[in-house]
Amino acid sequence: MDNLKSAKYLGGIGLILTFLGFIPYLGWLLPLVGWIMVALALNQVGKTVKDGSILTNFIIALVIGIVGGVVVLISGATAVLPFVTGSPEAMGKGLSAALIVAAIVAYAMVVAHGYFYAKSFRSTGAGLRINLFTTGANLYFWGSLLTVVLGLGFILMLIAEIVLIVAFFSLPETLAATPESPSSSPGIIS
Repeated sequence: MDNLKSAKYLGGIGLILTFLGFIPYLGWLLPLVGWIMVALALNQVGKTVKDGSILTNFIIALVIGIVGGVVVLISGATAVLPFVTGSPEAMGKGLSAALIVAAIVAYAMVVAHGYFYAKSFRSTGAGLRINLFTTGANLYFWGSLLTVVLGLGFILMLIAEIVLIVAFFSLPETLAATPESPSSSPGIIS
């Protein structure tokens, strides 16, 4: 039997902290602490179910999210650069091209982030045999695909995060050993 008590609270509280980015002065720190807590929880779950891909896929998703955010910020800054320099002929073409590139890159990064994020939580659900993790993962992935439909994808991703919070808080504190299936027991002819 493995102890999941720390993973239960680290993951649940960590995901709640990721929602608190709107708080003045601490808005950047609370989500960061939250993601670290979720990573620690997934590390514990991965060790418990002996699946290292759980943490690996989660970290890949985080890196893609961070890099994607930086790329979109740079693309957005490039879009407004002609307005700052005051070059009227460059304003129209530069703005349109930069915004299109920023939108395509943002969408690709959101989908890639959603893929690895969902893959991590699907593995968690499969390893722990808790369907809420799989449901949250699927909702998150479909939400990332539907971000092109403004609002709908982000609403699905928000619902997915709530489902994942519930999944973490419904973790048992210990994981019982899996009973052998009757077909694998010696002496039983199937």
